[in-house]
Amino acid sequence: MTPGALIAGRYRVVCHEDSGAFADVYRADDALTKAQVALKWLYTGSLRLEAVAMRAMQTDGVVQLLDDGVHAGRPFLVTPWIDGHPFPGPWTTLDWPALRPLAVQLIEIVARMHAHQTHHLDLKPGNVLVADGKVRVLDLGLADGAALGAAAGTLRADRSIFTAPELQAGPGTARCDLYSIGVMIAESVDGPLPPRVRAVIAQLCDPDPEGRPPDAWAALEALGAAPPRAPAVTGSTPLTASALRPLIVMAGLFDRDRTLAHILTETQGDPIAVQALLTRWLRLGWAWRHADGVRLCISTRWAEEASDVRPLRRARAALRDGLLNEAHRWVRLGLLMSPEDEAPLVRIGGLAAIETFRAEHVDEALYWIGRAQAAQPTLEALLQIAKMTRIGTQSERALRALEVLPPTEDVELQAIAFALRVHVANFVDSAAMQRVLDNIPPALATHPETQG
Repeated sequence: MTPGALIAGRYRVVCHEDSGAFADVYRADDALTKAQVALKWLYTGSLRLEAVAMRAMQTDGVVQLLDDGVHAGRPFLVTPWIDGHPFPGPWTTLDWPALRPLAVQLIEIVARMHAHQTHHLDLKPGNVLVADGKVRVLDLGLADGAALGAAAGTLRADRSIFTAPELQAGPGTARCDLYSIGVMIAESVDGPLPPRVRAVIAQLCDPDPEGRPPDAWAALEALGAAPPRAPAVTGSTPLTASALRPLIVMAGLFDRDRTLAHILTETQGDPIAVQALLTRWLRLGWAWRHADGVRLCISTRWAEEASDVRPLRRARAALRDGLLNEAHRWVRLGLLMSPEDEAPLVRIGGLAAIETFRAEHVDEALYWIGRAQAAQPTLEALLQIAKMTRIGTQSERALRALEVLPPTEDVELQAIAFALRVHVANFVDSAAMQRVLDNIPPALATHPETQG
């Protein structure tokens, strides 16, 4: 790929930046946003795992996925361009007072990844950039963990000093990432270390995984940093809903009273148990501090522990009634609670995302499909095309993709594909629209999507 090449009608290559074991990395200009981006172009195989992992990791400190697709038969993905330096930054080594905040940031980011059931498994200075004192983790191409579902692969990085010894012979675990962090810190620090810090680094670098800290939060505490912790809850024991209500702000589908009832049921109203449960939710990313610094915002993800909700039934009803945002929320909840319903839930989520045309819903639906056990190639292709249709300059490309879409006997997907063709042709020209209207598939002649 040469400077000036246009990728997907949007990304203009500036220069080649790096080559790795699986892909070339280019700096490019995004013609739509005018921002510089990093474009990763794979040699062989698939970027599916990395795209799924990045969609799973919508968390601070992990590089964001902006776009993905195929160019010249090779898959690519696009992320923001980070003008940074490999860990620990522009300096080869740092004394401990200067290195400590960077080390703490890295461990916090990895702790959040682990809370989301994802292990990086390829942490090394080149995959951890430092820019303006901020740490950013990138390159999730070898990631593993329950959050990736069927997309999780068996690829392993070439052996390096940062690779945990057990990773070469067995599955990846959270402690593999802790080993990598320990070696990175050991290689980056210069000068005397406090005895406590020296002991923690030795633990992290222990060849025996059982000798390392049990998790990243424990490593943070050993270094004297404070992991997220819910505030203590005061009041008579057992606590009542009225004592908890001032502390809780809801963000999502369930109301506050339902959440409070669940907390009190799980903890029997014991203040220490309530604090422990809320702390656990904080570390899982199911809760976060409100802007006022006092209250906690609670997401609906706690409901995976509830047993009286029927997400599939409610998602199906919401889609039928045209309540697309609600359908999407029920799908999200159902995939946490009812893995046995994965295939129909993913389908509902994909259909709702296409109809809402909301970028964040399309991305999340692509993540669900990517990690699912059962492939849904037609729905996945339609979601990728829906992404294109949000960009006016991509209309002709989207129409070509729809025209070569493999045939399907699924009438509902035929109808969605036809509706997309009509929508896209409207942005091309009148001749394109006429071609679409002249070729209504017979099965759709009376389908609601082809009416009006």
